Amino acid sequence: MSGDEVPRGPVARRDESGRWDSESAAEAGRRSVVARRAQRARREAKLERKLLAGQAADSELVEWAELTIGARAMLADTAFLGASVLAARIAKGDIADRYLHYAATAIEKLTNVGRLESGEPTSFGVSVSASADDFAQWLADLRASATATSRED
Repeated sequence: MSGDEVPRGPVARRDESGRWDSESAAEAGRRSVVARRAQRARREAKLERKLLAGQAADSELVEWAELTIGARAMLADTAFLGASVLAARIAKGDIADRYLHYAATAIEKLTNVGRLESGEPTSFGVSVSASADDFAQWLADLRASATATSRED
């Protein structure tokens, strides 16, 4: 029997005195471990499919990360890493155009999970006030900088 097969049927037996047979109890324990690992792998795969399809709720992302890495203390770093890997795959063109909106949703959710777990806000607002002259000067400086950069290349 390979490690991937889920065993079936009764294995633990009692001897004449009513105690468990040590060999059959050990075999039952081994089968239980294999069955739990298979169940965990199925749950992990199901959550991963939902994540990649952009349909995972934040709580499912947390569950997936806990199943995958097993330690909540690493969850923020893992979520940020997952978002970075997904963004890199988009940049490389590994994800088809028709799935980009799903990937963007997954990146947003992973980033939110990472921020929540590290105690950072998931959103914030900024209010900037500038006069038209200030904006015109900023725009002129930006254009001059862009022109100078393009000449150096």
